[in-house]
Amino acid sequence: MKRGADDDGGKSQRAVANDKRPKTQQDREVQKTMCLICGGEVTQLGKQVHGGCVLEKGFFALQREAFSLHRDPDDKKVGCPKCEYKNYNMDQVKKHLRVCTNTRQPATPPTAPSMPQLPTPAANVTQRDGEGVVQHPPSLTDDNYEVSIETTLHSHPDIKLLLQEILHESAHDEGGRSESSKTRVKTTVCKDGSFQSHLLREHDLVINTTHRILICIPCKGIINPFDIRGHLQHHHKAFKSRLTLQQEFDEEVLDEYFDLTDNPPHPALAVDPIYGLADPIPGHIQCGTCHHCYASRKTFNLHQCPKPDPLPTPTHVQQFRNFSGSPWFAVIPRAVPHPQQTPWQLYQNTASHDDPNEGSANHENYRILHQFFHKEGWIEKLQRRQHERLMPLVSCSTSDPTYGTLHKHIVTFLAEAQQSSQAYYLRRLISSRPAEEHDETKVRHHRPVNPSTLQNYAHVVATLIAFIHRIVISNQTEYQFKIPIEITSSCKQLISSLNVLVSGEDLEVLDLQDVEAFDTYDSDDDSDIDNEEDMNISTVNQATTNAQKSKRINSNIINLLYALYTQIPSSQNRGNFFSPINHYVLLSSL
Repeated sequence: MKRGADDDGGKSQRAVANDKRPKTQQDREVQKTMCLICGGEVTQLGKQVHGGCVLEKGFFALQREAFSLHRDPDDKKVGCPKCEYKNYNMDQVKKHLRVCTNTRQPATPPTAPSMPQLPTPAANVTQRDGEGVVQHPPSLTDDNYEVSIETTLHSHPDIKLLLQEILHESAHDEGGRSESSKTRVKTTVCKDGSFQSHLLREHDLVINTTHRILICIPCKGIINPFDIRGHLQHHHKAFKSRLTLQQEFDEEVLDEYFDLTDNPPHPALAVDPIYGLADPIPGHIQCGTCHHCYASRKTFNLHQCPKPDPLPTPTHVQQFRNFSGSPWFAVIPRAVPHPQQTPWQLYQNTASHDDPNEGSANHENYRILHQFFHKEGWIEKLQRRQHERLMPLVSCSTSDPTYGTLHKHIVTFLAEAQQSSQAYYLRRLISSRPAEEHDETKVRHHRPVNPSTLQNYAHVVATLIAFIHRIVISNQTEYQFKIPIEITSSCKQLISSLNVLVSGEDLEVLDLQDVEAFDTYDSDDDSDIDNEEDMNISTVNQATTNAQKSKRINSNIINLLYALYTQIPSSQNRGNFFSPINHYVLLSSL
């Protein structure tokens, strides 16, 4: 009985090893895939991109408003119709649009991962009855804002401004406002003179104590501090204000800042950027006599001044009111470091200054990219095409009933071809290490390639065949090119034999992950050997079922690969893209 139990135990262990048990949470975390377009996590199994990342158009309807969403042909992003927010995923834009529409001022995208965890200094926190919304001025927090000048300005208060609400609310009693709350409000003024209490934040207002002005953040200009409700009713009709708003403002703010004005004096010298006003604009001419600033030399010559004296250096400017008739005053510039450029941006910058006489001065990577992008015609092939629609053409999933079976057969085909001959030249063809490296390291022969490397080779070949088959069977694909009849017939014959095999009995193909003999070697490529006998690796014999069908599939694979690698240019297929392999390399590089 004990011996029988032991024998049965060995069988059960092998059965458990081959059994496909439910995957644990740890296995699911390992199998998580990231979107190829936006970089976010893809929750759907077998998908490499989000559904919203490939949609060109969309429609989003709310209770009182509807929007038509379109993808920008330049940066391939979907923009919010109400603000400057953009994202590759249309579903994320719809979520943002729901929040953006429910606020009086358009909301902006979440803080980028590279930003600190604390809110940005320009944050505008709005509290209303029954809801709390954190808002940011679009011009200050837009992650798509590109730095196009040497120094870019943003008017923003000190970080303490964001903590005023906590300090102010802690001083409030349940009965109403107390003297301690007024003292707390007075001591929470930022270094740059910006002050914002709970009442001001509720109505998107801010006080600048240096210039003694009250600024409306959505309007980006100063308003009359003695008629706040009139300004809200005239310019922000959708926002309902209380009848006692002016009285509350007088008791809470004007008692401390009684000298607020809506007609401040023009600054004679350059001042710090004022938070709440429009962002500073560079390139203006300042008059040394009246200290007013003008956008061009023509407007400067037209201004009424006893002794016009233009300063030699252009300056950055702001204006107290956001309209063309408001005078400009000079502000102090603040340098902002340029963001790190991507490889594509570096290439574009180099190409824009390309001089054929100075080609040798360019770095090696640029010359290689320029060779493929322009001289080989890569950019011409991809112009006016949506990359999101081209990428699925060169993707292949092992879970696919047809192409996944093709991948397994190619793995078996490569493994059998490698083991069918002891000739070293065959293994040299399969190997990926160049001959020059072997000469330097004095390695003359090759070992069989490890299973993981064979899997990579098979995936590339299967994806190439799947790409050709998609072009052959459909004329509606985004990318089309001419394929010789020999390749199309071989491809159709191969896929049809796979479909017959899938519809019939299952075929056991060689699964290299279960072959323990291949794990004898640690390297994926080649290594030096001492004895020829060490190269003999025991493999698992292919199942006898459907042997004739398996041979026919291997024969079809050989015919297709032979037609691909022996194709030459013809009258119909000329130039650098005469072979489907060239088109596959182009699309797989996206």
